[in-house]
Amino acid sequence: MPLGSGIKTDIRTGEPILENPQTKKEEAQARFVEVVQRSLAFQADLAGPGGLVVEALVEQMIAYAGETLSQDPVYKNFLAVLQRLNLEINLAPRVVERHLKKILPSYERPAAPGGIPADDQ
Repeated sequence: MPLGSGIKTDIRTGEPILENPQTKKEEAQARFVEVVQRSLAFQADLAGPGGLVVEALVEQMIAYAGETLSQDPVYKNFLAVLQRLNLEINLAPRVVERHLKKILPSYERPAAPGGIPADDQ
């Protein structure tokens, strides 16, 4: 059962721990500044092209396109021909990217972290 709030004491000596209110204030201000900076960076990322929201939507579109294409019998025939030629191509990202470039000419899919191209070839 908690004893409740009271004076903080050093467990070894039993003496009260004197806290510097200035230090607490400085720590709180530092945390506040960090949170504000992270918030502004997040807002800039969301507002900019290729932000988190746009990238999440694109990934959802790619997943949906992949599911839709996998149900199409003509697409299955194309895949069978490519597999006989020992070629493996994931068309869903390319289809979505081509469509987005048509409707949003400024759209550019960013490269993945580490310099890996975003295009799944």
